[in-house]
Amino acid sequence: MDAERAAHQARLARVVASLRGDGAGHAAPLGLSKRTSNLFRDRAAGPKRRLDLGEFTHVLGIDLAAGWVDVEGSIRYESLVDATLPHGVMPAVVPQLKTITVGGAAAGVGIEATSFRQGLVHDTLLDFEVLLPDGSVVACAPGNAHGDLFFGFPNSYGTLGYAVRLRLKTIPVRPWPSSAPSRSRTPRCTTPTGLRLPRSSGTAATPTRTASSTTWPGNAKATRTSSMAWSSPARTWC
Repeated sequence: MDAERAAHQARLARVVASLRGDGAGHAAPLGLSKRTSNLFRDRAAGPKRRLDLGEFTHVLGIDLAAGWVDVEGSIRYESLVDATLPHGVMPAVVPQLKTITVGGAAAGVGIEATSFRQGLVHDTLLDFEVLLPDGSVVACAPGNAHGDLFFGFPNSYGTLGYAVRLRLKTIPVRPWPSSAPSRSRTPRCTTPTGLRLPRSSGTAATPTRTASSTTWPGNAKATRTSSMAWSSPARTWC
């Protein structure tokens, strides 16, 4: 991947030169030049300097032993997954909208099915490089001089800079999912905490506010910390 990294540095040099030539630090706000976006919000038209990062769509390296993949910020997840699956791995978190870019998910809050184990997209970042408004590029990692930017970058939505290279955690994949159907003669409910509850007798429970805990009807000993309790004249419904 040495050729890819050299090409990445060449692309980065062109963008930095363009940004500085356009007057880095200028009062006009800086925005990405993009044809489409996955952000759903109102946009007020106004003067902006446009930065084109459309070339930054490449995979720079994959390390199967260390469990990471190096990518450029504008690569879409659909392209990234296509590149990692032949190696038997995938990004630890893959947003369901396949056209989301890795840099966008890092600067926003990317979440998907694996997040219950892996966290959000930014929780899977090992390090990244950010292009700042003055044209400088800084390497951010948890323990280096730019650690504050590493932890402050998520949910910044481009206000601090743009990620031009990111290293993400990968996880192994299998060629097919595994399922084991089982039959039960007495269907029962299971709460998020693993507590198995009886089926309803037909009367739905209703929530009432309490100050300290949640009590599940039909099992007075089963409580969990919360600000809501369920009350019902019958047993908890499924």
